[in-house]
Amino acid sequence: MNDPAKKLENLTVDLENAKRFFFKNIEKMDSTVRVYTHIDADGIAAGAILGKALYRANIPFQITVLRQLEREEILKIASSESNNFIIFSDFGSGQYLELQEKLIENGHLAPFLILDHHIPQNIANKEDFDSIENIHIETTPWQINPYFYDIDGSSEISGAGICYYFAKCLNEKNLD
Repeated sequence: MNDPAKKLENLTVDLENAKRFFFKNIEKMDSTVRVYTHIDADGIAAGAILGKALYRANIPFQITVLRQLEREEILKIASSESNNFIIFSDFGSGQYLELQEKLIENGHLAPFLILDHHIPQNIANKEDFDSIENIHIETTPWQINPYFYDIDGSSEISGAGICYYFAKCLNEKNLD
């Protein structure tokens, strides 16, 4: 797909679905939203964008910056965050299968959202559109990744860019 307007339209549809998923879950939970973000400049910017959007929405939140989202961290999160909605920003796509297993399938049932621009787990080539589409279908509404919309996450958008679009979807006032 080469039409930039169509790519953005498809992204916007999924952002609306992610927003509904987010609000539906936080209304049921009445707890703090936990944001886990990467320690690099992109991750810090992504976390700041989400923090500002949650603050404006009067949603309690806590941001944790991690060097990487490794298996040990995922296990810690799974054992301690079952009562919180979790957002992973600027990482998570490369670990989505572990997150799915530890946070959903093992009974922890911690709802989460991945807002990432990295190639999803088990994708060796960003041109493998069929496999990317299968992951997109499997992980909607809880994963937003530019590769799902034929947007190159390595050169066309950052993790902070994905978080900006999500923040803007939460509230049109989130333009800064």
